[in-house]
Amino acid sequence: MKILKKTLCVLLCLILCMSFAIPAMATGDKSQGAAVSVSKDETNEKIISFINPNGRVLSVAKYGNVRVYPANSIEGIVNSVDLGIDIVTCSVQLTKDNQLVLLSSNDLSKQCCGKDGTTVAGKASDYTLKDLQKNFYLKEKFGGSDAAPTEYGVASLVDAIAAVDGKAMLMINNGFKYADEINSLALAKDATNSIILRGAKSADAISAFTTKNGTSACYVAASYNDDNQKGASKTFVSDALEAGAFVVELGAEKSISTIFKDSTLGKFNGKGRAFISTTRESLCGGREDRQAAWSDLIQRGYSIIETDYPRELANYLKEIETYRTELTELIANAESIDKDKYTKDTIEVLEKSLEEAMSVSSKGCIALDEIDTARYHIQESLDGLELKTGDEKHTLPTWLIIIIIFASLVLLAVAYIFGMRAINKARKNKRKLERFKKTFKSEIPVENDETLTTNIAEDEESNMGLTEDDLAIEDETLPAEPTILEFEVPVSEDTIPEVEETQTSVKEIVEIELPEENKE
Repeated sequence: MKILKKTLCVLLCLILCMSFAIPAMATGDKSQGAAVSVSKDETNEKIISFINPNGRVLSVAKYGNVRVYPANSIEGIVNSVDLGIDIVTCSVQLTKDNQLVLLSSNDLSKQCCGKDGTTVAGKASDYTLKDLQKNFYLKEKFGGSDAAPTEYGVASLVDAIAAVDGKAMLMINNGFKYADEINSLALAKDATNSIILRGAKSADAISAFTTKNGTSACYVAASYNDDNQKGASKTFVSDALEAGAFVVELGAEKSISTIFKDSTLGKFNGKGRAFISTTRESLCGGREDRQAAWSDLIQRGYSIIETDYPRELANYLKEIETYRTELTELIANAESIDKDKYTKDTIEVLEKSLEEAMSVSSKGCIALDEIDTARYHIQESLDGLELKTGDEKHTLPTWLIIIIIFASLVLLAVAYIFGMRAINKARKNKRKLERFKKTFKSEIPVENDETLTTNIAEDEESNMGLTEDDLAIEDETLPAEPTILEFEVPVSEDTIPEVEETQTSVKEIVEIELPEENKE
């Protein structure tokens, strides 16, 4: 019994240990697999740039490199990736056995021919994937009734995913039509981060797809054409981005369309990517598929451009990034300059060009002309730096000049206030003096109807303590001639008896001349 109990205890311990160890091992394996997947995405610069709304401009090759290989061929896709293209477009059709095959049309006569070179009839949906790959070749370039046959066969979407192998992204032109099928395949191949479903026409359809599949789904590219879709382009952009689209493709035949205006392209800021195709002039406002058009569209705000010239567009974008690298180095050189060694004027020029360069360098969507201009200006300002010689006029620092100006204004304000107070006080005293003069003159007594005119001497002691200024009398009041006092003396009966007899009033005027010392 004891041996049996020991054996049972050992078995129980082993079972407990295994119950903890197995989940731990499973968890460890899962985390390791997730780490590998994340690492793969993080090392793919093209995918990282795509998911950054403010990332660099991305190039799109329509159907691969159709100038050398047939459209939708694996060889054309791989070649365009080797040229440096970021995204390759393709179209898919659903076969009889529900496989996704790379063909631009369900009508086989447009793009396929028999292995003997003869044109074939029928639909892709009438054949299995195996039958299509066994019996048909692709026609050259974009196909057509007059296109010559090639030796390149029909490929599946699985083949395309394997061919790009994370080196580029795949944009499926009619992908939203087969959104569920493509998304299921992408999940199985761990390729959702590298596939874009093109062609969503409404915000409601996008919202339904994103709600159903969550974040583990392919990216959605909404499509709007100003010539055949109702509603304002800016409203469509806002609604599509809010619904879950990460890319919005805009197209218009007229160059004056709102899709080229800031009111529409401003809706993408920090929210998504503006996409345009230059493969047809009717899609890009009459522009040609070359550098001048690419530069113009980039400056307007388009950060994804589709072309039929993958080599040229890829080289153009590579040149932009080369210039950006050089600009970054020039910025570093400018920031390391010892500004105290150089004259003020040349440093000011450098600082202005440095500010411009830093603003341009921080933009992901930037045209070659813009970054070249910034690069030129900062290089010229670095070359134009002049060392101080000691003869330069020394100027005060800006902060000290500001303080001096401020202090001067304060002193002027104080002087103005006190000056006005002194002026007001003087005016007030003058008014008091004028009132005093009027009052003093009106109080001179007149007795017995006698008129007395005299000058008042200015005497501080005899005028109730008033000052000399208070009693100042203008010089013109003083007579120039000796002062004459006139008195009217009535004549009585006692003094002049003769008057009574003649009943005549006699008026004597006595003039008295005062001595000089009594005139004042």
